[in-house]
Amino acid sequence: MSPRMLRWCLLLSAYDYELLYRPSAKVANADGLSRLPMPSADTEIPPPGDILLPETEVETPVDARAIKSLTRRDRTLAQVLRWALRAEIRDHGAQKLLAMGKRVIIPEKVRSRVLKLLHETHPGTVRMKALARSYVWWPRLDNDIEDTVKKCRVCQETRNAPNRAPVNPWERAERPWSRLHVDFAGPFQGQLFLIVVDSHSKWLDVSPVQATSAKAVIDKLALLFATHRLPEVIVTDNGTAFTASEFKEFMRANTIRHVTVAPYHPSSNGQAERTVQAMKQALRKIIHGSWSLRLARFLFNQHLTPHMATGSSPAEILMSRRPRSLLDNLHPDSLLPTRSRQEQEEQLTTGGEKTRRFSPGDPVYMGNYNSSPKSTVASISRMTGPRSYVVRTPEGGNERRHIDQIRQRFPHTSDDSSNSEKTNDGEPQSEDKDTQQLGNDISANTPEAKVDTHERMLEGRPKRHRTSPKYLRDYI
Repeated sequence: MSPRMLRWCLLLSAYDYELLYRPSAKVANADGLSRLPMPSADTEIPPPGDILLPETEVETPVDARAIKSLTRRDRTLAQVLRWALRAEIRDHGAQKLLAMGKRVIIPEKVRSRVLKLLHETHPGTVRMKALARSYVWWPRLDNDIEDTVKKCRVCQETRNAPNRAPVNPWERAERPWSRLHVDFAGPFQGQLFLIVVDSHSKWLDVSPVQATSAKAVIDKLALLFATHRLPEVIVTDNGTAFTASEFKEFMRANTIRHVTVAPYHPSSNGQAERTVQAMKQALRKIIHGSWSLRLARFLFNQHLTPHMATGSSPAEILMSRRPRSLLDNLHPDSLLPTRSRQEQEEQLTTGGEKTRRFSPGDPVYMGNYNSSPKSTVASISRMTGPRSYVVRTPEGGNERRHIDQIRQRFPHTSDDSSNSEKTNDGEPQSEDKDTQQLGNDISANTPEAKVDTHERMLEGRPKRHRTSPKYLRDYI
């Protein structure tokens, strides 16, 4: 016997049993309530109504016969029916019902059932009142309808949100870049953007990001903080990037207070949300260029345009200046103060010294940057700018040099002395030399020569540049 059969024998040895053979076709699985297989099965499935019938509450519909019966039992309506107190209240003769026009007066015992019938499709208060006024009436009908709608759980769970509360504005930021509103925008045109708005100056910064992660936000904010300064408060929503422990640690390390708005209430961070809408509208309208170029144009225009809340442009408030744009070309006079300041700085830098000048053909030394020596001989060819010249090299080439790279070249003294000692036939003439030397001595001893020599000595000495203080220019 197999090991399995041996185990069965050992297990069944504790019982008295009888083995019977049964074909597989007659073997049935035991159900959850009995181990006795049923000889036959009912193939008919009862309809759902028959199954759920015991669970439903049997309630007869309200009709005129039921109202007639209950009207006679109602103490108040029975008295009204007998006396007919008012002319507009009339009874329907043999029907023994009270009605006011086309509206039937409902007894107190069936009012709850009538309310349930009116509220069967869960209409609102106004629609339910309109329906009731077309068919029924009883005292305090409107109040009962309002209570029914207020207590209906289905209506309260699916009704619209209540009226918006009055806007509670944020406290005004006292300094630029003190409170920032941060949010994500997109995906828009295949891009994700990080929106940062300065609450004081309304300065907007939009940075494309690859993902809405805490690391991406930290990298972009770190660059902004390096450009401007560390803010005091940052306002965000409850996104995962802003609630991550990494972002919280970044805020704590930089001593920045992080404020989160209520979940699913974007208007609490309305400064950033409104800016997101403005950015999307602008990028849709600017159709030329790539998205990065269109974004740059939008930001440049936003920084220059005066804001309605502040009356000044964000750049003027944040940077205390207005960046130059193409519109500045329409008013060239606005650049005059800048030019005067530049001229004053240039005068102070140069110290009032006259700039060296060269004429075409002047022998010079020019800087040699291709090989040694550092300077090589050349001559001035032409002037190309206030401080720029084209010089001609001995090889016949032309090089452009700044005046700081050019020095005046004087003739070599050995060449002058050799030329003076030689005559036409190559022999020196001692008599002419003595005469020339004598003439030089005589000319040097004359008063005019002494004055000229003294002036040259004075010109060679350095001069100190002296300027009077600015506050003395207003006095004579």
